[in-house]
Amino acid sequence: MVGALALPVRPEAQRLRLHAEQSWDGEDDLDAVLFWLVGFSFAISKHDGNPLGLSFVWLTQPHEQADKALDTFMEVVGIGEDVVALDSGVPSV
Repeated sequence: MVGALALPVRPEAQRLRLHAEQSWDGEDDLDAVLFWLVGFSFAISKHDGNPLGLSFVWLTQPHEQADKALDTFMEVVGIGEDVVALDSGVPSV
């Protein structure tokens, strides 16, 4: 996981013209989007049972510059730091 965002998966996927999959992971419903962006393979997921309502941003494959992944994602997708709830394991204030 490279970060957590206070954004819903489905509307964001629509805005980016991506297809959001709905599934169940054994605990609750799950929305997920998978895509490549500037050399990174991303997944965004959100569990319906997550009490904080956060969407998690994951790298689906190891990358030499994984520390830059969330910054790259935010820049290309056009979202600001105001939606970042967790950045590489450190909660934001």
